[in-house]
Amino acid sequence: MSLKSCNFFGKILGLDKKNSLIIIGAGNLGMALMSYKGFKSYGIKIVAAFDVRKEVVDNEKIFDISRLSEICRIQKIKIGIITVP
Repeated sequence: MSLKSCNFFGKILGLDKKNSLIIIGAGNLGMALMSYKGFKSYGIKIVAAFDVRKEVVDNEKIFDISRLSEICRIQKIKIGIITVP
């Protein structure tokens, strides 16, 4: 793929600007994505994760799924990654 094509698709995907996103599911995959530092080089910041399991909710980075709409509205989130079975 040419550099021109990469730039074109990068713009479509929004990789030419900073993006905040959330993760739904704080299991193994969700936590691995939350701890991955490589997103920063693409301008991506994971601001929160959501889960139904009360034992993983810390109300700092991992929230109860019932707060999804509220936090997405406050943080103006437009991108989410679903990591549930």
